[in-house]
Amino acid sequence: MNSVPSSALQLMKQYACLVCIVFIVSDLTTFAVFCCSDATESCYETSHVNVANPEVGTGGEDIMASQERKHDDDVDCQTSRTYDDVRSPKSSESQNMALVVYNPTQIAPFKLNSRNFTFAGKHISIKQDWGNLGVAAVVWEAAIVLCEYLEKSVKESSLQLTNQRVIELGAGTGLVGMIAAVLGGDVIITDRKMALGQLQENVDENFKTTEKHLRNRIHVQELHWGQNLQEYPRPFDLVLGADIIYIKETFPDLLKTLIHLSDCDTVILLSCKIRYEKDSNFVESLKEYFQVMEVRYDADRDVRIFKAIKLCDS
Repeated sequence: MNSVPSSALQLMKQYACLVCIVFIVSDLTTFAVFCCSDATESCYETSHVNVANPEVGTGGEDIMASQERKHDDDVDCQTSRTYDDVRSPKSSESQNMALVVYNPTQIAPFKLNSRNFTFAGKHISIKQDWGNLGVAAVVWEAAIVLCEYLEKSVKESSLQLTNQRVIELGAGTGLVGMIAAVLGGDVIITDRKMALGQLQENVDENFKTTEKHLRNRIHVQELHWGQNLQEYPRPFDLVLGADIIYIKETFPDLLKTLIHLSDCDTVILLSCKIRYEKDSNFVESLKEYFQVMEVRYDADRDVRIFKAIKLCDS
């Protein structure tokens, strides 16, 4: 059988991209846009990311600003563009359409209304709302891997959480912070304002009045990276972040926040996928202020956990 000319393949790819863009513009709700490439059979799904507040909802599995994506030669649909003033019918704020690269089997969990987990003997039910909050309202693999790591570390006595002051950044659904509380920590779970409603609902649903001793150890608060950090005057014992390294524009404020919330004894655990060079560059930038080491790599889920401890003069 004769192979398809490369020029024809390129034309097919360009046409597929145009189809994607037409669907994105014509329906501003969040939905799956299947634009499968012949090489990877991966698909693209649109997600609303707030232009002004892009770090909302940590976890943006393979999300990035579309203007960055055009520089990646190995990604199809390179002609995707940013729509700066698109308004979603579900939000009055300006939105930016970001592309999320998935294998189709990865999409299904995000569409579930809820997901159930058990860590440290505690059953946790997480409400998800992908249609309204997008990346802020689903459980990402990096969060699951970090929960597994916390549970294992406490069991092996390599990490102490009892009565430790813990803060989770960009918590999204709050799974990681809740498990940290189950393991003994006094936890502040933080995210941007738009994500706090569902975050609080998840906490309230999972810690009833019969578990008051646990509920009293969990507090939900707004934290905008790099702003109003004086509201957190004391360093924490443990700082947690799951899939918060994915939008380059937020990196300076994230670094500023990590520096402010820590001292020489603070342990920072960042669970993430290293998808692009900018992600690796951020990890490298941490080394100016922290001793950084990779403490776990989950090959099945391609998730890494980095441990950082602030560099201090002796």
